Amino acid sequence: MAVPHPDTAKLSVCCAVLTVSDTRSPATDRSGQMIQASLSAAGHRVGDYGILPDEPDQIRQRLMQWTQRPEIEAVILSGGTGIAPRDTTYDAIALLLEKCQTWGITILDLSTAYWHQLVEILAAAIPPQGQLPPSLRLVIVGGEKMEKSRAILWQKLVGNYPLLVNTYGPTEATVIATTQWINGSQGVEDLTAEIPIGYPLPGMETYILNEAHQLV
Repeated sequence: MAVPHPDTAKLSVCCAVLTVSDTRSPATDRSGQMIQASLSAAGHRVGDYGILPDEPDQIRQRLMQWTQRPEIEAVILSGGTGIAPRDTTYDAIALLLEKCQTWGITILDLSTAYWHQLVEILAAAIPPQGQLPPSLRLVIVGGEKMEKSRAILWQKLVGNYPLLVNTYGPTEATVIATTQWINGSQGVEDLTAEIPIGYPLPGMETYILNEAHQLV
């Protein structure tokens, strides 16, 4: 993980937002706040995950949901290269790993369901884990609950490299709100328990509620 340099100058970003809507007034338009939150999340990804300039980042998800996803903005902020193939089917996983090897992909950004399939394929490979390209250093997953059985199997197959990160967040929070390292020095100690969704990103807060929507 990259550690911020104390002498690094901070960059101020100014955005002008023009929206066209028949239903929103300037008082109710929250586009600016959404962009601010999205840029903050993207900055977290660049700093906390140590994304470097010119680093190929395989965004293995369909480009839908949001056009300001932190995954895309992190690539832009770091000066990296983002690759988003169209085919996200089960049969395309082998091709995905082949392209990672050919293009020197260092980061994979996957939906949780797709990562579950990837773990199954790696477990069935001979030898196991033989299909993971050596250039790959980080795998980021998110979108739904991470199955602990897959996390345990991943740890058995790959150990602490590449690093694995579990992310979570509702779409109202520009998709990602929390993050948790699964392996490595900051990883989860007990994978037999439920996989945690992690700690909130900078500028965000998380609350635990019961079924009656009361704080616990």
